[in-house]
Amino acid sequence: MKHLVIRWNPATKEYFCLKCGRTSKEVAIQDAREKLEQYECEIPSVDTASPGPGTGTVRLIKKSYKS
Repeated sequence: MKHLVIRWNPATKEYFCLKCGRTSKEVAIQDAREKLEQYECEIPSVDTASPGPGTGTVRLIKKSYKS
């Protein structure tokens, strides 16, 4: 069993794995479990690498205009 805790979300009307967050729109818990078991229960990772060259942000400073 890859997904140990599967819960029902009444707002979205779908089952989801409490650990990894993967969802299934199946109506019955047994069908949802079968659907979810096709995939590994992995927590999604966030890529924290710095942006590459040319993709950074530029700060624009507004200069006052006097005539």
